[in-house]
Amino acid sequence: MKIAGVVVLYNPDESVIGNINSYIKDLELLYVFDNSEVKNELIEKLKKINKVKYFSVGKNVGIGFALNYVCDIAVKEGYDWLLTMDHDSYFEPNGVLKMIGEFEKKIGRDKEKIGVISPLIVYEGDKIEEEGNENFQKIPIAINSGSILNLKAFLKAGKFREDYFLDRIDFEYSLRLRKQGYELLRYNGSRLYHKLGSLKVYNFLLFKIRVTNHHPIRHYYMTKNAIDIIKNYFKSFPSHCLYEIKSVIFDFCKVILFEKNKFEKIKMIFKGIFDS
Repeated sequence: MKIAGVVVLYNPDESVIGNINSYIKDLELLYVFDNSEVKNELIEKLKKINKVKYFSVGKNVGIGFALNYVCDIAVKEGYDWLLTMDHDSYFEPNGVLKMIGEFEKKIGRDKEKIGVISPLIVYEGDKIEEEGNENFQKIPIAINSGSILNLKAFLKAGKFREDYFLDRIDFEYSLRLRKQGYELLRYNGSRLYHKLGSLKVYNFLLFKIRVTNHHPIRHYYMTKNAIDIIKNYFKSFPSHCLYEIKSVIFDFCKVILFEKNKFEKIKMIFKGIFDS
């Protein structure tokens, strides 16, 4: 199982070095695709890390473009699988190595049927109540960060949606892989720790509400891309599309109740609705 990785950067801070060090030793090579719009001294440090190949086109071209660019290179360079990472996520020690080893041992000959392997995701603000078990289980959606993509499945299913730019690219791709007959698996014995924007937790009635305080443009893509998924996949995956409908409504309510810069965010949500 020949595996490389890719991390997509966007104006990272110092924590990115530690995040990368949590998984790079488990890979043969790490592609770093830099979408940053400003120069960052960290980049020179990153370029010096062993096993790193650095790419940039000098502007933010979106996550879809970055993933497609690197997937094409990884295929040409003979890799079978590609770990995809956000710059603000990190694995527990030996998390990738453990996930790969268990996958080879337990899935074996059936691995070509698998489109993506995902770890157990621990979101910022989550409580860790118990140890993950050693089981694999089918999942409907795999997020980009921490997922190991079958590059043969990539060649069959086609490229990531570059017009989605920065949100729900992974959701759409998960559904497309499933439509092509691939399965998505989560390995519960490895954890990925994943950050969600500028997170704040509010108590509302009997519930705890996580508010991510994304930039207004993020709300535009969240809304537009969710509606595009609903239009394209409702017949095949109605349960996920109902989730997308609830997500758009819930996002709007959170902006109204809890977030700053409400007018700009609401404007972007409505622009996303009209543009979709």
